[in-house]
Amino acid sequence: MSKSGFSTEQLVKLAGLPSKHMVAYLCRSGVLTPSLSKVRRRGVPRQFAFEDIVIARVVANLLRSGVSVSAVRTALRTLAKQLRQPASMLRSQNVAIVGKRVYISESPEMVTELTAGGQLAFCFMLDLPNLFTETQRQIRQSDAA
Repeated sequence: MSKSGFSTEQLVKLAGLPSKHMVAYLCRSGVLTPSLSKVRRRGVPRQFAFEDIVIARVVANLLRSGVSVSAVRTALRTLAKQLRQPASMLRSQNVAIVGKRVYISESPEMVTELTAGGQLAFCFMLDLPNLFTETQRQIRQSDAA
């Protein structure tokens, strides 16, 4: 990292994005923002902060999972509306990808679909090993009776 932040080439390497052309596209699309760049014009290198790298890694993972750029943009905008600093919030949250939809779990009881503008979603988890064991126990009890 230089005194002025991370370069586009460093972002590509650290985030796992395919190329600097993809970074340029994501910046033009409003998915990534070089937050340390004061001047944004042709010929001026983009400078990214650590938080931008974190967001870029999330974006890269979502894109590799098949989520479209427009869905990623919607998810990040929804997240930014809900929180002041999305990168720091992602530190303590779980992100789930189901098909082309992106969900974030703020707590076990609260799941939000980011690709639907922050719509709350219903979520439940089944403890299958426990369910299996409990079913076997009930069958043994009914056979013994």
